[in-house]
Amino acid sequence: LLPKLARYIPVSAAAGYLFVLGAFLVVPDNMTAALAVDPLVGTMTAVVTAISDPFIGMLAGLLTRFLM
Repeated sequence: LLPKLARYIPVSAAAGYLFVLGAFLVVPDNMTAALAVDPLVGTMTAVVTAISDPFIGMLAGLLTRFLM
């Protein structure tokens, strides 16, 4: 399905297209897995990643896990 949809997306809209793909395909699966392991660490990582940078979110998750 995705290759068929990609033919109709202009090159200038690639960033928005990838954002939508990530928002609907990647984030829900990863959040489910993260919350199953440790809800506090997964939530902290997701919130900091949404506010700033994915690398900073990863560091915040590691720091939260270390402090627990």
